[in-house]
Formats: sequence, C-alpha cells, structure tokens
Amino acid sequence: MPQVDGERFEVDAEEERYLRSAFRRFALPYVAASVIALGASLALVAPAAFEAPAAPPPNRDADAREAIEALRADTEALRVDVAAALTRLDAVDERLGGASRRVSELERQVERANRRSEEAGERQMAARAAGEAAQTFLTRLDALEGRFERIEARLAVQGSAADPAAVDPPGSTAPPAAVGPEPSPLR
Repeated sequence: MPQVDGERFEVDAEEERYLRSAFRRFALPYVAASVIALGASLALVAPAAFEAPAAPPPNRDADAREAIEALRADTEALRVDVAAALTRLDAVDERLGGASRRVSELERQVERANRRSEEAGERQMAARAAGEAAQTFLTRLDALEGRFERIEARLAVQGSAADPAAVDPPGSTAPPAAVGPEPSPLR
C-alpha cells in the first residue's frame, strides 16, 4: 500500500511497475490521441489565422450598384403587376356584384312564378269546386223541374187543384226541393 509522505507518495518497486504498466495500457492511448487531434486542428486553423485577408475585388461597388438597380427594376415590375392585379380584382368584384344582383332578380322571379302557380292552382280548385257546386245545383234544379212537371201532369189529369204533397207522397224517388239561398251565377 502506498504511503503518503508530505507531497509525495511512497510506493515500492513492484507497485511502481504496476502503476506504470497500467498508465501505458489505459491512459497513454487517450493522451496520445488527444495530442494528435490537437496538432491536426492547429495545423488546419493556423494557416488561415495567420494569413492576410484577401483583397476585395476591384469592381465590388459597381457590382453592388448593378445588383441594386436590378432589384429596383424587379420591385417596379412587381408594383406594376400588383396594380394590374388590383384592377382585375376590381373588375371581378363588379362582375360578382352584377351576378349577385342577377341571382337575386332570378330568385324574385321564381318566387313570383311560384306565387302565380299557387294562385292558379287555387283558382282551378275554386273553379272545380264551383263547377261541382253548380253541377249539384243543376242536378237539384232538374229534379225540381221534373217534380213540378209530374205534379202539373197529375193535376191536369185530375182536373182539380190538388195538394202537391198528396200528388207526390213522401218517400218518392224525386229529391226534395232545395231550401236556402239561390246559387250565385257562374262567371
């Protein structure tokens, strides 16, 4: 076991040989690799660090001015393109407004046509109902006329003014006379 004596370790010869061989075996390859890596990086950096900077090209200002002029020309072309696009956008917006107005007008026309169609259907239904009512009234009127004719014929046969109820007894096949207001004439 090593003994500490002040600032130094005291080791015997056998321990010293073991420590040296362990250092060579384990640590020396890392130390050598570090030294080689440091040397290689200094060899790469050193020439660039100690060289004088390259002189700028003689036409550097002229090249920059040309580049700026080209950028200005591109910017102006973009402004013109944007202005043209805005003009086209305004035209499209106007066309869209016109189309929107036309669609609204068409929708109103469809609504009016639907209302007219509904009104026409209602008129047809009313006319059909009036026609059926008129047909019913005509049928009843025909039945009454037939009844009156039978009564007049019997009266003519009997030659006397007989009671109509006696001539046409209840339960006869003729329908009863209509009671109520007269039907309105058809248009």
